Amino acid sequence: ELGLKYWSGIELEQDRFKAYEWFDKAALLNYPPAQYHLAKMFLEGDNVLQDTTKALELLRAAAKSGFAEAQCELGIIMWQGKYADKDLSKAFAWLNLAASRDSIRAQNLIPTLLTQMSQLQIMEGQKFSRQLHQETKAS
Repeated sequence: ELGLKYWSGIELEQDRFKAYEWFDKAALLNYPPAQYHLAKMFLEGDNVLQDTTKALELLRAAAKSGFAEAQCELGIIMWQGKYADKDLSKAFAWLNLAASRDSIRAQNLIPTLLTQMSQLQIMEGQKFSRQLHQETKAS
């Protein structure tokens, strides 16, 4: 909560360094929203050195904990291939998982993604999606 308040400047004066400190503390305690926001800071180099490896680790941890925003972000990253290898099947799986957790953003992106996928990629994506559903239920 404090990290978001410092990051956004809502209720507290905006201070990205303090936001980083609070996100980092909460991420170390495996708090998925903090892992997600810290990952975004590392992806964008927002008041920290850009570190895509660290960002992807944090995003995966938050996503595997069931945090829909992180799942959606991973799907987008894998779709675009900007910070990770482009993989439409895995992009579909992460977006599908986020959509199943009521992510409107993911629900809106899936139809466009499907138009770019082959039938084989869709089948692989569905298989990976089932696997992710089981993994995130177990955690």
